[in-house]
Amino acid sequence: MSETQLSKYEAWIRRIEGLQAKDARQRPVYFKIFVAIPLVGALGFIWGVWFGVASFLTGLMMCGFGFYTFLMIEGDYERELEALRRHTDALRQAERDLGSSDGG
Repeated sequence: MSETQLSKYEAWIRRIEGLQAKDARQRPVYFKIFVAIPLVGALGFIWGVWFGVASFLTGLMMCGFGFYTFLMIEGDYERELEALRRHTDALRQAERDLGSSDGG
């Protein structure tokens, strides 16, 4: 049973590492978008002061939410990988312990 558990944990580790690599490739694009959103929102000043203020502040909120979401997802991946690696290490240790007690 631990062999199937171990293979599932290892597959999930590979999946999360793949998601981390994908996010690392997309990070520069996301950061450019997050910085551009408030600047584009500032174009609202062309139509009027209140429209400009509203669109700029909306852009700032979107930028903040984007950064927050991106950083939280990265943190979740790190925590999940750490837990999965602990579980796989524990399963491997349990298998070694079982193997040494069966052989002796």
